[in-house]
Amino acid sequence: MLTISILIALAVNGLIMNPGYQWLINRLNLDFKPFNCVYCLAFWIGFIVAVLGFNPLSVAIPLAASFLAVAFNRWFDNQPVKFK
Repeated sequence: MLTISILIALAVNGLIMNPGYQWLINRLNLDFKPFNCVYCLAFWIGFIVAVLGFNPLSVAIPLAASFLAVAFNRWFDNQPVKFK
């Protein structure tokens, strides 16, 4: 369960930081929640995974995934970016 939440959080952060994803969102006029919000996108992807899992303990997946996605997003934003 924790591994799935971490993978969802990292995947959502990868999507949000990807310029190609942002271009696609703007091109398709989907510039609204949950597509441009790390918290919302992680929650809904975690919810879909939890529904497909059919496990009573998988209720925690969307909650943990959204929390971890925000934590990773804040951590990634604080990292220095250096191009040579």
